[in-house]
Amino acid sequence: MASLLPSFIGKAKVPLLGSVSLALELGIAKAKKAPSYAAWTVPAAAGALWFIWPAVGDETKIAWGIKSDPAADVVEAAPSVTVNDLDSSSKKAIENAYKSHGGESSPYSGPVVHLDPVVMAKHARGDFSDLQKDWDSFHREALIYNEDDEDDEEEEEEEEEEEQQEVSEEEGEEDEDEDE
Repeated sequence: MASLLPSFIGKAKVPLLGSVSLALELGIAKAKKAPSYAAWTVPAAAGALWFIWPAVGDETKIAWGIKSDPAADVVEAAPSVTVNDLDSSSKKAIENAYKSHGGESSPYSGPVVHLDPVVMAKHARGDFSDLQKDWDSFHREALIYNEDDEDDEEEEEEEEEEEQQEVSEEEGEEDEDEDE
């Protein structure tokens, strides 16, 4: 019984390689040549990382300890000067910075700018993740489809009319040439 099991397994079919015994022979032959390919391990690893590394998320890199945590850096990098430490003229300038100087209403229609020291430190480092909501709302508004369809249809109709006029003018010229 024990001698039947290896022969039965050796005859089992393996896709592309025929049987298990042929696949095993091929694997052994390739394993014997493996040391000659050892010099290629470093270039192969570098090539793999070249394509894979950009796909690895920042959260994974932070969890593995490869990248520093930006949230921890924000707390450390927060400036020691707060709005309460400023003199009254600076506070007034900050409060009126976004207002229009010519009239009562402000021409500025963008998002409200927060002067939070933590947010400012994040922006100085290049982390603008707090603006994601503003970007998403802008993109939703910018990608409204079928907004100018009426204008497009009018332009297409005008182009068709011009083409019909050109065709009718060409036909009229051909009729005049035939009459002569």
